[in-house]
Amino acid sequence: MDQRTAVSEKISREAVRLARFTVQDRPQVGKLDSRPENPSTSISSHGMLIVPMWKCLVALLYPPACLLCHRRLTTAHAPFCESCHGALSPALAPCCQRCGVGLAGAYDLKTLCARCRDHPLAFEKACAPLVYAGVVREAIHGFKYHGHHRVGRWLAARMAQTAQRELPLAQIDLILPVPMYWLKQRLKGVNPAAFLAQAASQLLQIPYVGGALRRIRWTPTQTRFTRRQRLHNVHGAFRARRRQIADRRVLLVDDVLTTGATAHTCAVALQEAGIKTVFVLTAARAPHDENS
Repeated sequence: MDQRTAVSEKISREAVRLARFTVQDRPQVGKLDSRPENPSTSISSHGMLIVPMWKCLVALLYPPACLLCHRRLTTAHAPFCESCHGALSPALAPCCQRCGVGLAGAYDLKTLCARCRDHPLAFEKACAPLVYAGVVREAIHGFKYHGHHRVGRWLAARMAQTAQRELPLAQIDLILPVPMYWLKQRLKGVNPAAFLAQAASQLLQIPYVGGALRRIRWTPTQTRFTRRQRLHNVHGAFRARRRQIADRRVLLVDDVLTTGATAHTCAVALQEAGIKTVFVLTAARAPHDENS
């Protein structure tokens, strides 16, 4: 079994594991919940799996519910009910080969959007499994601002599947998150990008390095900024540590790619520190009409 097949099977097993969750867990701040399964689980003489009593009690007190509409789930097959899951917008081809934004029409050849042709970005390629709109936006907000780590793991599994299809993983040496300023992370308690990057690292079996890229100054939130304002806002805000990453190829992970300004500025800082190539992986990609 080659490494690519092994990674694919690991991602599939993770998707199945996520389907078995019935209650939103609450891992330690800034860390993935990597606690082992309860060792008390055993097999009866009839070959039936005996579920630990505490799991039955938790399922009774907190029945599985959709993390978006809060409707009770008949089976805990995913964090969302069938209706909300069906409303998630996947990122489909054709799309820009650099920033990943969806393109109108059908193309047989590799192509770039007008923005990437006129203003090239510093990273090689960006991809995402979802479009940042509607239910997807609501799900990511729940993960980022309300601690829905179960959604975060679900997003990371979809991101890993997308990376397998779209990126040359054999050429990637390290996975890095887009960093938060230290004071902002202290106040918020967790960096969503780091959460997703750690989960993707485990699934893709690519080393995770959390401190190689730093945000060296506080920057205002970019939610209401135009592309030009975003680029100005984050200009010079990142610095990379050459010793940890020189002559490597990295995968930069964030939750959402909107205009690409933050990912571009991170890629510039990484290249100044000796990085050869930067790829970008996010949970969702905003359409161009939100990037003006």
